[in-house]
Amino acid sequence: MVERVEPTTRYVAVDGAVASIDPGTDAHLEEITRRYLAGEAADRYLEFARRDLGEHVVITMTPEHWLSADLGSF
Repeated sequence: MVERVEPTTRYVAVDGAVASIDPGTDAHLEEITRRYLAGEAADRYLEFARRDLGEHVVITMTPEHWLSADLGSF
């Protein structure tokens, strides 16, 4: 098993048919934020997002093609 000590640059893109585009809610914002950030980092980002980023949308889609790369593995 390999443990990464430093984060690497990663990329992912997906395309496919869009089923719906709905208004984002504060619950969506908090769920996604806390999935990727913990503790005070999440709290700071949520404060920033609520204050400065404006409206959000939730896009529901069926993925058909994926492209990903870990640019730090080269």
